[in-house]
Amino acid sequence: MNYPIVLMYNLQNSKGAKIKMICHKMNIPFKSVEKSEYSLRICDLLESKSAENSDDFSDFNDEMLLIANFSRQMLNDFLKRLSSAKAPVALKAVLTEHNSLFTSSKLYNEISSEHNALKEGKTIH
Repeated sequence: MNYPIVLMYNLQNSKGAKIKMICHKMNIPFKSVEKSEYSLRICDLLESKSAENSDDFSDFNDEMLLIANFSRQMLNDFLKRLSSAKAPVALKAVLTEHNSLFTSSKLYNEISSEHNALKEGKTIH
């Protein structure tokens, strides 16, 4: 799958509604990822494949976005619209070849660790 899409986590609220509206205006599909899908690999979620759940599962309640297959211009526009709509999501990731093989739980653990390190002024990796 190479079309742009946004995976949304724990955004069943007014902020999530704003993000969905931004996606609609930009003609970008989105998917709300359910907790039962957290142990599926990101690439399988994006392809809507039924896949075997991995053992890598940890529940989380923080809001998170995974932004996939955006051009640089589209990404900048999307982030600008998030800011203008006052719909900040602290944990955001862009799909890469590396993280496409992560489960949502692993992705969350990675970017939340990075986010916390940055907040504390520490270096990452």
